[in-house]
Amino acid sequence: MERKLYDAAVQGNKISLLNMLEEDAPLLLDRFITGRYPETPLHVTSMLGHLEFVDEVLARKPELAKEVDSRNSSPLHLASAKGYLKVAKSLHLLAW
Repeated sequence: MERKLYDAAVQGNKISLLNMLEEDAPLLLDRFITGRYPETPLHVTSMLGHLEFVDEVLARKPELAKEVDSRNSSPLHLASAKGYLKVAKSLHLLAW
């Protein structure tokens, strides 16, 4: 399921995200808070500028905005570095 979620994040496919959340809603996003993964789907989709996907993840699991990846970067760092201002604004409200 995690691989499918990463693929949906890369594509910015909000419909796939919603379908996966229906199947495994209680745990799907919680698994990424454990620090077990080098990056979260929120990192991936933020770096690619998929605003709708970012907003959906943040609405369900806002604490993911504070997670850092294996290089100690937050989703906000990645969106800012790529120049995705709208994504960065959504993340900024929750990252600090």
